[in-house]
Amino acid sequence: MSYVIGVDVGGTNTDSVLLDPTRATVGESVISWSKQVTSASAAEAIEQSVEALFQSQTSVVKTDVLSVTIGTTHFINAVVERDCSKLARVAVLRLCGPYSHSVPPFTDFPRDLADVIKGYVGYLKGGYHVGGEQIERLDESEVVEHARRIRDLGLKAIVVTGVFSPVFSQQEQAVASLLTEELGDVSVVVSHELSGVGYLERENLSILNASVKRYSTRMIRAFAKAVRETQIEAPILLTQNDGTVLTVPEALKVPIRTFSSGTTNSMRGASFLLGSLEGQKVIVVDVGGTTTDVGLLLESGYPRKTSSFSFIGGVKTRLAMPQVESVGLGGGSIVRITENNDVSIGPDSIGSDLTRSVVGGGDTLTASDVAICAQLEEEDHSSNIYAFGDPERVRGKVAKHIVHHYRCKVVETVEKVVDRMKTSPEDIPVLLVGGGSFILPSNIRGASEVRRPEFFAVANAIGAAIGKISSIAQSFGSIDNKDAMIEKLKKEAVARAITKGAMEDTIRIIDIAEEEIPYTNMHRFEVKAIADVDYKRLKQITVNLDDDVYVPESVPVTNKHVPELRMKEPTVDYRRYKPSVINKEWNLSTTDLEFLRIGTYILGCGGGGDPYAQYLSAKILLQRGYRMTVVDADMEKDYNSISVGFVGSPTVANERIQGSEIMTAYKMLSFSNNVDSVLGLEIGGGNGFQALLLGAELGIKIIDGDLMGRAYPMIWQITPNVCSEYPCFSPCAISDGNGNDILIKNTKSNKSAEDVIRAILSELGLFVGLVTEVKNVNRVLVRNSVSLAWRIGRAVCIAKQNADLGNVSTRIVECLGQNAAVQLFQGKIVGVEKKVRKGYVFGEVIIENEAHTMKVQFQNENIYATIDGEVVASVPDLISVIDSETGEAVGTPDYRYGILVVVLALSPSNLWTDTERALQIGGPSAFGLDEVHYTPTGQYSKPASVIDQYT
Repeated sequence: MSYVIGVDVGGTNTDSVLLDPTRATVGESVISWSKQVTSASAAEAIEQSVEALFQSQTSVVKTDVLSVTIGTTHFINAVVERDCSKLARVAVLRLCGPYSHSVPPFTDFPRDLADVIKGYVGYLKGGYHVGGEQIERLDESEVVEHARRIRDLGLKAIVVTGVFSPVFSQQEQAVASLLTEELGDVSVVVSHELSGVGYLERENLSILNASVKRYSTRMIRAFAKAVRETQIEAPILLTQNDGTVLTVPEALKVPIRTFSSGTTNSMRGASFLLGSLEGQKVIVVDVGGTTTDVGLLLESGYPRKTSSFSFIGGVKTRLAMPQVESVGLGGGSIVRITENNDVSIGPDSIGSDLTRSVVGGGDTLTASDVAICAQLEEEDHSSNIYAFGDPERVRGKVAKHIVHHYRCKVVETVEKVVDRMKTSPEDIPVLLVGGGSFILPSNIRGASEVRRPEFFAVANAIGAAIGKISSIAQSFGSIDNKDAMIEKLKKEAVARAITKGAMEDTIRIIDIAEEEIPYTNMHRFEVKAIADVDYKRLKQITVNLDDDVYVPESVPVTNKHVPELRMKEPTVDYRRYKPSVINKEWNLSTTDLEFLRIGTYILGCGGGGDPYAQYLSAKILLQRGYRMTVVDADMEKDYNSISVGFVGSPTVANERIQGSEIMTAYKMLSFSNNVDSVLGLEIGGGNGFQALLLGAELGIKIIDGDLMGRAYPMIWQITPNVCSEYPCFSPCAISDGNGNDILIKNTKSNKSAEDVIRAILSELGLFVGLVTEVKNVNRVLVRNSVSLAWRIGRAVCIAKQNADLGNVSTRIVECLGQNAAVQLFQGKIVGVEKKVRKGYVFGEVIIENEAHTMKVQFQNENIYATIDGEVVASVPDLISVIDSETGEAVGTPDYRYGILVVVLALSPSNLWTDTERALQIGGPSAFGLDEVHYTPTGQYSKPASVIDQYT
């Protein structure tokens, strides 16, 4: 006989299950299961829970156990709790050449967490361009010098992050070897082994992984000790957050992949319990003592993932988590009866001590108590599904009208979250799992059927037990060679799976993804494989965790670095906040920058790139004492200024964080010493911050305006070209910030400038800074666009602060004034199609609700939208897709299935609508859409000036 054991260590209970995976049915497969209260020691809880599996199964021989798989929240808790006894200080070395210095490592960490783990920061020559060319050659002597400084600080955890290292990893590997050779016993984390393209998020993930490695090693050894105490010698595995398992060597190397694996375990366990629902999409509702977690199980039996980033302990990381929504409803949620005999449920809970509940012997009324009372009085209670306490203690204790109100609240809460998880209006099966799932109703609107399967209470442990091996292979390549590239990556993924301990004849490819890279013929390809575990091979590759290397859990890890005590930063009341405007000059604060971060991306109309990195750069400048002074355009006279911005691929911008490109291009122009003001090329996306950054560094005024009033995909789509045929980019300066600087003295026309600059892009890494003179600013300016972005961002922040995101689109429309904006649609993204042509990303996103279907066509930015085939908005109107859950923009690179969105149309500046020439440059015909006729969705009115309002 052969058995596997799954253990899930939760905050309330430690669940375990003994499975025979060879048996035909679920009932036959589950040999025994246990639910134990989690003790102070996780190792002790594991040992007790595993031993309990054999107390009623004396015929099972422990030597027949093939593996013990453990799921735990301990590692992520160390980060969340900022525990300096468990987190190591980290040194970070960047292979970046001249780039990214404006946004140092740890910049976007919560301050209390940075105080605990920030150890050292160094910048190295190196990094790669998107095409594989080196930004700079690696300097080994430079690495050695940084290594000596790290040794002097006594740091043992080091992160190495290189630009485009997920595709070109040679430099990271070389630096890791040099550090190990120079420093000996250190832990070096190379970022390419953790996640994909997205520099700051990947680096953040690597830092957290490096910081928690020492503690996780101690805990994994403690887990191994606990299992060995039960006389089981089988290999030990740990669950990771994608629903598969890590071998001990992997877990020791990348413990961060275990983060948030608990809910995934429940969803994978649910896939084992599906029965006739196997092969269908199913909503899984997992109810614990404190929260209810809801996710979508795909046809593959694995949970749907979030977008490519997620937040861990307040840190933005490049780690795809299962897409799960949690609500404050659990078996231990406290139920209160209000003055008007209504009911409130939670969010506070006694889930960690259910003995305080009525059925547990206490006097605190909980969701479990009310649910059990209702079951006792209304249904046949011959089948006991309750895992604790004495149900008789609550019989007759809750009035019927209270039960009714309770059920209405529970049903409303669950139905809302189930609806948000669905990817189409059709009803979908719902599976209830978790020890607290008995508190939920069996009739849920939006569910085709509701099931609470056998062994629902230990679905998490079952999910751990049935974990499979997984592997990923990725690369960049030409779309022309797509088939050959995919086949190559399939072979790589299979080979990696075998190396990890996969059973070769069970390996299957479950996911093939590709991402287009604008302005080049390259795509990023990724292939993921899964397979059953080859337990015989696993014994051969498992590291030695014998007693001589075991560190007892009770021994604290010494960390001499104690975070300094700081006062908590005061919370800003966004509704009452007033910007600093003195003598008609608006001096930006970090709160203003937060508003602008949100507003500029919404004005990007799906394009322009996420301004997050630029926002961080601006925030750092303010912290260093620089000033960003915004002024109205001088209406008394006409004058010249300069416009600044980047041209290129958002993919490159996310990986090769900008350096001195704009400043270098500025210095190339002969009028540099006479400039006293600057404005943005476009307000949408990352370029919305470029005038702020240059203005601060030069100490010059920043004009409240730009040359687009939005983001457009082509650089000749600017208002100076609308107002005059004069070549706007004669002259202009371009720099890649790495020694390639180009001065374009003249171009024949603005479209010619577009062609020339696009050609230059392909030679300079697909991302360059552009500076040009703007003549007659007053005549060509889109006025008050900085104010507009600020107002939009403020409206979103107020909605967030007031828990009013359900009305976020209404709040945005209100802040813009009557008829200046309109909500076009609200629904769920159910389809996305993309392709790169002539350097641009073309495609459409399909959004549905119960009654209608919207399609939004885009070319980098959103171009036009239809509802049920009828055009409802088009350029030059601004079409923005906004995430209903966050209130923030969804860029075209982030369109994906399942996101709940609202679609807004904002009226453009009248410079884009008053003349035929304007519509030819910025309307549908500019994109070859002669069949689409522009009809305004609203009426433009100049945005109210922040300077005028708050002077």
